[in-house]
Amino acid sequence: MDEDNIINSLLSQWKLYASQNGIKWNHSFLQWNLPATIKADFALNLALPLAHKTNQPVKDTAEKIFSLTKDNQYLQGEITPPGYINFRLTDEYYYRILHYIVTKNSFFSKEKSKLSIQPKKTVLLEYVSTNPTGYLHLAHFRHAIIGNTLANVYQFLGYQVIREYYINDRGGQIASLVNSIYYFYHQLQGVSLPAELEKIEYSGKASQEIAQELIKKWGSKYIKKQLNNEEFAIWKKEILELILTKIRQDLEKCGIKFDIWFSETSLYEKNTHQELLTELKKRNLIYTQEGAVFFRSSLGNDEKDRVIIKQDGDYTYFFSDILYHQDKAKRANKLINIWGADHHGTIARLKSAWQLLGYEPERMQIILVQIVNLLTKKGQTAKFSKRAGNTIELTETLEYMEMNQLQFFLLEKETSQPLAINVELLKENKEKTRLYYIQYAHARCHQLLAKAKEKKISLNYENLNLPWNQEERNILKTLLRFPFTLQLIVEENKPHHLIYYLADLAQAFQTYYQKEVIIEEKNLLSTQQRLFLTQGVKDALKIGLNLAGITAPEKM
Repeated sequence: MDEDNIINSLLSQWKLYASQNGIKWNHSFLQWNLPATIKADFALNLALPLAHKTNQPVKDTAEKIFSLTKDNQYLQGEITPPGYINFRLTDEYYYRILHYIVTKNSFFSKEKSKLSIQPKKTVLLEYVSTNPTGYLHLAHFRHAIIGNTLANVYQFLGYQVIREYYINDRGGQIASLVNSIYYFYHQLQGVSLPAELEKIEYSGKASQEIAQELIKKWGSKYIKKQLNNEEFAIWKKEILELILTKIRQDLEKCGIKFDIWFSETSLYEKNTHQELLTELKKRNLIYTQEGAVFFRSSLGNDEKDRVIIKQDGDYTYFFSDILYHQDKAKRANKLINIWGADHHGTIARLKSAWQLLGYEPERMQIILVQIVNLLTKKGQTAKFSKRAGNTIELTETLEYMEMNQLQFFLLEKETSQPLAINVELLKENKEKTRLYYIQYAHARCHQLLAKAKEKKISLNYENLNLPWNQEERNILKTLLRFPFTLQLIVEENKPHHLIYYLADLAQAFQTYYQKEVIIEEKNLLSTQQRLFLTQGVKDALKIGLNLAGITAPEKM
């Protein structure tokens, strides 16, 4: 076994052994947070599911797995009930790993090969993608931060990444938006419209602001003028450009940029919809009933068949979804959709269409993100509705909290959990948040290393191999855990694991800092080894914060 790749070699063998016995490897089989009474660096619980799968005694299964680690001078292990295998790495191995991390100045470039990432695999993440019927609100920014962090992690691990925003720029909602802005275009100029034209769906700030911009551009040119198809197209184009410009600007304030802004309308301009209909007919997946065309969605896991062409000949959103995902499948190996929880009903029908068209189910993954609320001191919340116009936009949110705070809190909980941020408590307890502790730990590491340079203490980390105390070992095993945390994130598509990891590392370093004097000029070797460890912590914290799009301050 390659002594510098113990974890890699073991991981490969464990994955193979699990696969041979019908178990798909999951990084949660590795347990890193162990009780203080267990003197081990990590534990493996693979024997439990394997024993259940093979109907073999847990102890016998654990012994077979443990036999893979025999004759390794850098690793000690023992089997404990009910079938856990506890492992402890030697001080020398930790020194080797830390030396690579610090001296190569590329934190886990070596670890990328350890995690068996396919370098040419392309992942397309589609996120935010709100209908352009208004500006982005707070919940949309949760989607944006989650999607951007996931994209960053995939890219860091060597995947080719496409970040995409899907623009729903056709259909009934866009027509309703144009009609709403047409109403405000008249109202803001003191002109009343017939009662039937005053029933509008989008009465929010965005509709009124866009109407004001159109007045600046066109004046009274369209007052009481019934728009023909060509004029309606002009209005639609102008309105969408203004709204999408504002959406882009708000996203860029959060450091978020997309590689592709994909227009739904373009799907039909390419005539690919006719090609899809031909394919669906060949597969006998569509039929006509009462003037509408139905897709046989019930052949999959959907509860009923779905309309794809309405009686008036217009295509449904569901048909556009099928068409769009077929297009994405041509451009990427893996598709990840990040949607609002209100899209739950769409999942079964889309997955049904995906599989009936012959695509592998695991190639498309859908993440649902729950809502976000800001809480006042009284615990009051605001519901978001672009139609009613009572949304909380980014600029308004930043009146209550800093950008880094917003990014952190939108990321720190699992996507399936609703998020409520009490801005009043945040102001009162800013220095008690996990973000503060993580950023402070990075600043402290930076200051310690800067102080060492001022004192002309050599930061040459060669030939340092003093024993590590327990607090140092806790930090080292947390550093070792970093690449596995990143792999767990892409395995589960749950970026909140990154926040928990950074909090654990910051806490481990804080505990160490409180117990140890890092810089002792009279004890140079110990000082150098502690600074060696401090450099590793600083690098990990900086990379982790950068992956989340959050700054890593050098001073606080």
